[in-house]
Amino acid sequence: MDTRQVGSQNKNTKKMTKRNCFTPAVLEGIAKILGDTYSGLSGTEIRQLLAQSGIQDTDPTITKWKRLYNAFANFQNTENVLIIS
Repeated sequence: MDTRQVGSQNKNTKKMTKRNCFTPAVLEGIAKILGDTYSGLSGTEIRQLLAQSGIQDTDPTITKWKRLYNAFANFQNTENVLIIS
């Protein structure tokens, strides 16, 4: 994966790495597959996997795929990532 450094390198500034990420459409597709009602993850599995991955479960009471989409999007937005286009 291609990464880029941003920000200054002095002691008082946190070094940030921008990472590539998925477009909203790709994120939605992944979330819909993982949250599929019949063959996807259960609500408990989603909670456990998000916790193990260090991803905040932002909306635990909504539809499974939307819950996953919001968690993934929030993670990308807060973890300094670049959108892959």
